[in-house]
Amino acid sequence: MTPMGRNKTTSSGLPDNLTVEGDRYRYRNPETGKRAWLGSDRDKAIAVATAANRVLAARRQERLTAAGGVVTIGRVISGYRENVVPRKPWSTGTRANWEFRLNVLERDMGARAIATTDRVFLADWLDGRATTGDAHSKWRTVLVDVWRYAIARRWVDFNEAEAVMQRSTSKILAENHRQRDRLTIAEFWEIHGHPQAPLFLQIAMELSLVTLQARNEVCNVLRSDIRDGWLFIIRKKVAGESEAGFIRIRMTPHLGKMMPKVAQPIQA
Repeated sequence: MTPMGRNKTTSSGLPDNLTVEGDRYRYRNPETGKRAWLGSDRDKAIAVATAANRVLAARRQERLTAAGGVVTIGRVISGYRENVVPRKPWSTGTRANWEFRLNVLERDMGARAIATTDRVFLADWLDGRATTGDAHSKWRTVLVDVWRYAIARRWVDFNEAEAVMQRSTSKILAENHRQRDRLTIAEFWEIHGHPQAPLFLQIAMELSLVTLQARNEVCNVLRSDIRDGWLFIIRKKVAGESEAGFIRIRMTPHLGKMMPKVAQPIQA
């Protein structure tokens, strides 16, 4: 027995924005999202949809002309930085990550017209840029939000970035395993002693080497964390799950010489 349900919606051979459901045709206005039934006469439905698309194209061209011609992705990103980024409730780190990604997008595709940049181009760019599902998701999120801004400004009608298929972030896939490159001790000290290495980085690197703690932990160490000859560190990511999140490290003469340098959390 075949389960009942809606007939499959198709759009093969039909103008943009026109679909057929069962034996009836339906048009979707991409600017408003509203849909209208056009009956079961195929030729009539195609004629109406084609005429509507021409009107929408003319309106889009008028907006582009009013905006000063072709709107490039670089121009959209510039507007996004000015009008959207300042209102995002991001942490300093998140803001820096987004700025980095916006800079890369601007460099790689800033000169392209956003109206003619489709999901195929974006999918190919993402595949070339992201090696893991997590990275793919982060880059896709930025693209989707930039396209949303372009839609809000009525420079485009569709979110081509949102149409790009998401990639699985499952750790079952080998490609999603994080690969870390180990530093040799010589490379470690070369970075530490580089003329452009700021003091906070040097202190954090020294603490990490001596305490074997990760970036977040060493960047938040304070002199007040020393009590009764021990340095107390809380690993926030696991503190709520296990006692392993609470660490006590014996103060050694070497560590004792380092701690006077720490007046506040080690951050740039």
